Amino acid sequence: MYSYTPKNNKRFARAYVRGVNASYKDLCAVCDSIRGRNAASAIDFLASAAQGEKAIRYRTHNAGMGHRKELGGGKGGYPKKAAGIMLKLLQSAYANANAKGIANVKVTHAAANKGDVIPRMSPKGKRMRMDYETAHAQVVLEEISIPDWSKPRSKGNAQKAPAAKAQKPKKEQKPAVAQTQKAQAEKPANAQAEKATTPNAPAQAQTTAANETQKAQTPATAKQANAQTEKATSAQTSPNDAPKAQTAKTETANKPDIQKSQ
Repeated sequence: MYSYTPKNNKRFARAYVRGVNASYKDLCAVCDSIRGRNAASAIDFLASAAQGEKAIRYRTHNAGMGHRKELGGGKGGYPKKAAGIMLKLLQSAYANANAKGIANVKVTHAAANKGDVIPRMSPKGKRMRMDYETAHAQVVLEEISIPDWSKPRSKGNAQKAPAAKAQKPKKEQKPAVAQTQKAQAEKPANAQAEKATTPNAPAQAQTTAANETQKAQTPATAKQANAQTEKATSAQTSPNDAPKAQTAKTETANKPDIQKSQ
């Protein structure tokens, strides 16, 4: 009954419909638009196509069709009836996958074929033949193997991640490195400032040496100056003291006379 069998022992789910009142050409175009898609995204696409919101590309049986801007200039149309039939079929296959415990599935096979053709005649007027054509459709979903890098993190891994980041000390050392760089940058500036503030260091050294020599010479010079001052004072005082000395001599000389007269 199915024209496709899964390989590599993969888990799958499928669904089919027979004798549906729809054009197999439209059903084939809808199957081409969902083949290879994820089941969930294919269901959303068919839901919007069944309401006429999205166009379906016709790769074959497209004679006389117009070019659609939403299809990039390709030929297509809006087969609402065929899109609604395939939507119900895909939802049935997706429910079968969930019943089997298959979570992630994609549309690996979708096909439509021409069914029975039942002759019909017009009920009134001129007798004309109007055939009643039916179609068959089938969908197969297979499980998808998700790689480890695309899986969401569990709660245990989410809690371990911050601890691993906290163990890295490199980010915390950045301020210390910045301070060392600033200190290194300030050293040349400080050296230049010291040079600018003390440009007369040799002159100061000369002045200090001169002051020390003067201090060493001051005791001798002070003694000489004191001796000279004493001489000068003695010289100045000697003329004035001469009458006093003479008077003292006369007084001593006259004392005996006075005693004798008494």
